[in-house]
Amino acid sequence: MKYRKLRIAWSVVWGIVAVLLVALWVRSYWVADAIGRTSPLREVIWESNRGSLSYVRFVPHTSTSQFTNRWSHQFLHPTGDPRFGFAYTTDATFIMFPTCLPTILFLTQFCCHGAVGGQAASPFALC
Repeated sequence: MKYRKLRIAWSVVWGIVAVLLVALWVRSYWVADAIGRTSPLREVIWESNRGSLSYVRFVPHTSTSQFTNRWSHQFLHPTGDPRFGFAYTTDATFIMFPTCLPTILFLTQFCCHGAVGGQAASPFALC
């Protein structure tokens, strides 16, 4: 079998990513994690909160940002309900989706490419 070790390593990587996403998903109901960075032109924030992941990018209008010029991490109290969302304006971009969505995609990738012995061509094929 050609590239067998590479396929095994690929499956292990996707399996680790899926396990980490499940851990983040469960943890998000007790602690909201926010990772962000501020520059003079924009502020970028990734947040895990109550079973959802969100990405926010906006132009800061004041200098009272929670984050620094380097990537930094903050613990917050979880608020709100998980939902889908998307918004775009000239000053901001907002995307929110449930954590289970990428988790299912990564688990499908893990299952279909070696761990269970599947020979799927894409992560969306059934195992």
